Amino acid sequence: MAKILVVDDDINIRVAMKITLEGYDIMLAEDGQQAIALVDWERPDLILMDIMMPGMDGITTAETILQRHNVPIIFISGLADKVSVPVGLSRFAPIQKPFDPMELRSKIGFTLMNSIIQRTPNYPQHYRAS
Repeated sequence: MAKILVVDDDINIRVAMKITLEGYDIMLAEDGQQAIALVDWERPDLILMDIMMPGMDGITTAETILQRHNVPIIFISGLADKVSVPVGLSRFAPIQKPFDPMELRSKIGFTLMNSIIQRTPNYPQHYRAS
């Protein structure tokens, strides 16, 4: 079962994500520092990261995590149409809050499958997402 870390300062969003993502092993963090510690300890397969958080924002948190770990990140934001994510931090544009559960699950499935393919030696190059 894939481990997913949900990072959001809003408890309601964290609970909604946990319910929406039933079937995955879900870990919850309420801020960037907690997220970094959980990634170091638990090694999630994917991170869902809010962009706008007090203290360390999602972009800074993601940059810190990616310096130490190769883990895919999908950003979520109430201002998804107004923020830009630096190139290389995420495969997708941020998911708008409130989120569409089907869109979220679809992007998670694609990201997890692509992550597995990228780590599999000798996997035919034409199947790899670029």
